[in-house]
Amino acid sequence: MSALTSWRRTTFAALYEHRAYRFLWTGQLISVLAFMMSFVTQSVVAFDLEGNNSAVGVVQFGVGIAMLGASPFGGVIADRFPKRRLILVGQSMIGASMLGAAILILTDEITILFLAASTFIMGLAFSFNAPARQSYIGGLVGPKRIQNAVALSQLAMNVSRVGGPLVAGVLVSSAVLGPGGTYLVMSGLVMFATGLLLFIPAVPGTPPEQRRSFRHEYIGGLRYAWGHPRIRFLLLLFIGMVTVSFGFMTVLPGLLENELGRDAEDLGILLPIEAGAGLIVAVMLAGAVSGPRAWPIMLITAGVLGGSFLLLAVSPTFTVAIVAMLIFGPAISGFMLTNNALIMGNTDPAFYGRVMALTMIAFGAQGAMALPIGILADSIGERQTLLLEGAVLLAVTILATIVYTRSIRGHETDPQSPQPELAAPVPAPAPVATATIAE
Repeated sequence: MSALTSWRRTTFAALYEHRAYRFLWTGQLISVLAFMMSFVTQSVVAFDLEGNNSAVGVVQFGVGIAMLGASPFGGVIADRFPKRRLILVGQSMIGASMLGAAILILTDEITILFLAASTFIMGLAFSFNAPARQSYIGGLVGPKRIQNAVALSQLAMNVSRVGGPLVAGVLVSSAVLGPGGTYLVMSGLVMFATGLLLFIPAVPGTPPEQRRSFRHEYIGGLRYAWGHPRIRFLLLLFIGMVTVSFGFMTVLPGLLENELGRDAEDLGILLPIEAGAGLIVAVMLAGAVSGPRAWPIMLITAGVLGGSFLLLAVSPTFTVAIVAMLIFGPAISGFMLTNNALIMGNTDPAFYGRVMALTMIAFGAQGAMALPIGILADSIGERQTLLLEGAVLLAVTILATIVYTRSIRGHETDPQSPQPELAAPVPAPAPVATATIAE
């Protein structure tokens, strides 16, 4: 076997070995493509309607509030009920929301309020959809390939982050489709991805006789995550970094128009470049997330992420902004991929849904912060806002490195050896699959 073939089979092991996971992965690729298209499309529509950063923040605030409020409960539901059914319902809601926005735009009836309501519905659906999908992965591939499958899931997101903004930028600026037609395309993509779920076997939830009360399982999930130092550390770091770092989406349209002399539609240039660079790093790291190297990689990429914000803030030209995006992409991609793989590798299968739902808090908080960030950018300027975000990211990274050095490093164990101390502190529902907890 050649070195290239060996690398390919190691990197894409879960896709090679599990047909059902291939369908799930493909569906995620397509549905996230539509979701990433929506970031560009809704930002352009909002900025065109009102002409300020606050309008973009209001729209993103809708999805943020929905995810922030519903995500923890989505995890309990993901662990209790059949995963495929939850994803079917969630993606249908997202597709219908996009279709409604398309009709309002095409009939010239769209307002910021309606656009924010659409994103709220999307965020609500995603709060149940995302943890169910992550829990579904564990049921389809088993413990041997769970970390590789999670890494490949992040890879699919990066592929969509490349294609989404690029496709949206082309379609939004098209005289034939424009924003309304782009929303129609997004709705169609989500519905197609939903149909692929019918080719995947169902993974049952917890049997009714083994379920505890909703409140008991919800509190049990929180206690489990908080009671294990590594999971707690990884979750808090993820929430802090993602909440701050994705704030650049609120500021970018204004930075382009007010500071760099470009149109807001040029998001369709910057974002594919950023995501394309991130995709390369994701492919390189997908096979390397099961060992101890994942921890330092995660911290290094976190620090680089903060530095990319500082460069973007001082960018004198659009070209330098592109360079900043070439740094930002690999940094955010590497951080999220290694962090999520480490979380799943340290989590008991019975808690997959509830623990991964807690990562959704980060995206909810990011959306909820979009409005304050937009107001801040309107008050002090886009560059100053990015400088502040970069400083916060670097401070969080330094703090995390100190905690890791003093409390986490040295307590890591062989990823193939069982870790009894990770047993649930409260009775758990029957796991989807028996797993050895890995770092």
